[in-house]
Amino acid sequence: MTGNRLRQALQNALYGDATAFAGLAALIKEARDPAATPRVPADPPVRITDRGPADIMMIQNLRDPATPYFGTKKMRAALGRWARMVTVDHGGHGVYLANGNACGDRAVTVSLRDGRRPRQDVYCAG
Repeated sequence: MTGNRLRQALQNALYGDATAFAGLAALIKEARDPAATPRVPADPPVRITDRGPADIMMIQNLRDPATPYFGTKKMRAALGRWARMVTVDHGGHGVYLANGNACGDRAVTVSLRDGRRPRQDVYCAG
């Protein structure tokens, strides 16, 4: 276990999301018994590229302890022009219809209802 992974888990746990505490517990278990955690992935990693469907819509809270924002930004960059991302200035893991952010809810509802993504990435203030 690296110091960075433990530091990230501790930071995530501070936001109070139950999933963050589960992740922290798993890291502590791994630190106590490293042999219990397999090191070889069951399947080879999937390479994410900008070649694929043109209807990808991502929605992300800035302070999500379960799926950190930096990871979503990397995924968004890898998907290139095929994706749009809606960033909501909020905490917690639930985004759509979960935190009362009308801007984020509207962007996702229009996409689901009409099949239209925003023309560009959207930032929704908290």
